[in-house]
Amino acid sequence: MKVLLVHGTNLVSGGEAVSLGIAKTLGKHNFVFFLPGKPGDENLFLTFGVYYPYRRGLVRLIRRLIEVMRKEKPDIVHAQGLRAAALVKVAYYLSGKKGKFIYTLHGIHFIRKQLPARVAFLLFEKVTNKLVDALVCVGRDDFELAKTLHLVSSEKLFLIRNGINLRDVKNTRSGHVETGSCKEDQVVITTVCRLHHQKDVGSLIEAVSMLRENGVMLLIVGDGPERSQLEMLSASLCLDGRINFLGNRSDVDQILSITDIFVLSTHWEGLPLVVLEAWAHKKPVIASKVHGVKDLINDGDNGLLFDESAPRDLSEKIISILKNRDLGVRLGENGYHLVKAQYALEIMAKNYDALYAKILCSSDR
Repeated sequence: MKVLLVHGTNLVSGGEAVSLGIAKTLGKHNFVFFLPGKPGDENLFLTFGVYYPYRRGLVRLIRRLIEVMRKEKPDIVHAQGLRAAALVKVAYYLSGKKGKFIYTLHGIHFIRKQLPARVAFLLFEKVTNKLVDALVCVGRDDFELAKTLHLVSSEKLFLIRNGINLRDVKNTRSGHVETGSCKEDQVVITTVCRLHHQKDVGSLIEAVSMLRENGVMLLIVGDGPERSQLEMLSASLCLDGRINFLGNRSDVDQILSITDIFVLSTHWEGLPLVVLEAWAHKKPVIASKVHGVKDLINDGDNGLLFDESAPRDLSEKIISILKNRDLGVRLGENGYHLVKAQYALEIMAKNYDALYAKILCSSDR
């Protein structure tokens, strides 16, 4: 079986990491990748064929995708995310659909847009999803929302939860990790995300400002359009020495190993891989009680939930762990066992393998 995996970005995050995990785990199939630009790290694709356009421009991008599909003749085209799926839909429409089409939707984010854009995205999805043979949601919240919105017919809608590779995770604190001015006796709070409105890092910074007497250090891993704004917020709250903006890092695994508490202060999610990664290190997780998170975290059992955009509530949840270290240990252990049981890479890959077989065996509609 040949599968063409189409990405919406040339970087590796979220859906792209899921895509690579599938390909590396299901070695019995022939996987080929299509990216919208030169890969940020070509070493990740050394064992696979990888295509991308040599020049910029939407028309060139679509032409290149059509060219690749005609050359490779994949049995299945598997798009990761809305942008990748839109490219495949246009390519299929222009060239005539050949081969099965699976679309993994890593979050129904367009529902958060303002009214005219939200309606336009919804109509586009409903109309163009007629080309799709399977629409996969990565979390229960999105799965139920997709049903409510009728994004695709019920027999084409599937739930396959994201998974992560547990084999390379070391649950001991690493040696030296470059984190700026972080001191050994400080409580390390970490968040890993794109610095974008969706992630609401500002609420986390405000919560840290309420913890001046608790000896905490916040590590913000990631970059994005709100970085300068967040840095100014940190400065205005006089948090120099208590917050380190680390930017994009390749050693997130090591940073998590020295973390005491992981926080995700997001407005919404599909299924956040970073929570799974924190749990893989047996770290207690505190996250906002929002779509895509509240289905994943059982409050008080494998994590703590706080009210969205409520820094005071978040600071109180952090204090509850600081005052009760046994609680933090229990939350981290329960999260780890949940990942092993339901969110391991091998489980996710097995489910996609079964879906591939099911779709190939089904007759064209």
